[in-house]
Amino acid sequence: MDDVLSLIPVVTSKDARGIWRTTEQAARQVLCRVSTVGGNEFHNAGRNGINPEFVFIVNAVEYNGETLVEYRGQRYSIYRTYRVPDSGSGLQQSGMRSQYDYGPDYIKLYAERKGGSNAAHPPETGGTDDGQTTSGD
Repeated sequence: MDDVLSLIPVVTSKDARGIWRTTEQAARQVLCRVSTVGGNEFHNAGRNGINPEFVFIVNAVEYNGETLVEYRGQRYSIYRTYRVPDSGSGLQQSGMRSQYDYGPDYIKLYAERKGGSNAAHPPETGGTDDGQTTSGD
């Protein structure tokens, strides 16, 4: 792993008025490897309105389901993850190494850039117990 990524936990909870609020917790930095998004992934994500930009590869033990990350001052939303168990162990046993040998257990985080100037702090939205959505102030 040769780069640093900030994982930002996001917690959703009800406030005193019963409105769901989303808040960011303290970010933590982890080592990562950064890769480009392949053509198939780019095309398939684009058909669903997603603009993929990077694939961040992190150790599985360091990832706790975060859906927001920061890389080099930019915020990204994780739209898909892919866990690869025990990657490269066969290559290591045979004495060969590959550019795809990321370690014993890793997760690929597929990310799209958060758009607009308010992307880092989108307007709060909430929901009620009956499942209806309301806008926050």
